[in-house]
Amino acid sequence: MKLVVDSGVIFTALTGLGITKKILFLKNLELYSPLQLLEELNEHKSRILELSSLSKDEIEEIKKRAVVELKFPLFVKPSNSGSSVGITEVNNAEELDSAIIKAKEHDSKILIEEGFTNHKEIEIAVLGNQGLVISEPGQLLVPRGFYDYDEKYKLGQTKVVIPADLSDIEKKECMSLAKKVYKMCGCSGFARVDFFVQNGEVFINEINTLPGFTDISMYPKLMAHVGIEYKELITKIIELAY
Repeated sequence: MKLVVDSGVIFTALTGLGITKKILFLKNLELYSPLQLLEELNEHKSRILELSSLSKDEIEEIKKRAVVELKFPLFVKPSNSGSSVGITEVNNAEELDSAIIKAKEHDSKILIEEGFTNHKEIEIAVLGNQGLVISEPGQLLVPRGFYDYDEKYKLGQTKVVIPADLSDIEKKECMSLAKKVYKMCGCSGFARVDFFVQNGEVFINEINTLPGFTDISMYPKLMAHVGIEYKELITKIIELAY
């Protein structure tokens, strides 16, 4: 099983490492605590720039290694941000400096990671504390580039497809992993778990513990698809907090 977990979510907080390994090879996610997950890290797939603590030479060295060791396209992002604010897709070495400057406006810790091509962007809604409601996978069809801030909140050209265009095996795997990740991270109430699916492999992208609730947001749409409409959903979330 090949899984990808956003290094800013679990691993950076636990390790404090300047370089974070991102590919996990696990047989059963339920068997592993976050510390055990660290022992299973395999390939380098990202680089962390701690601009507040690294020297100029150290920053330059990490940038050089990122260009050589990671595959384009790269994504440069502030570690502590949301809604794709400050994120840039980088397709060659010349674009890296301007992307870092943009990310630096939002955080002194910057993540440089490999991107995906020819993949499906999948999201699953989870609701509950003990007994969980797991939605069917939804799919984002982004018309250009990546799902950036402008596309999310201004342009609105991305199409939401529910259920996602997945095989039965891919669908079951995404739903099973969403449940496992939710439990592993100690979540309660609600969250959204995001995936990339590429050539039959399911990659965990991130868990969003405060998903959007706008009229274009995926989470309420996914819950509506399983029969929980907006008003009832809000009520359930409030009740789950007590």
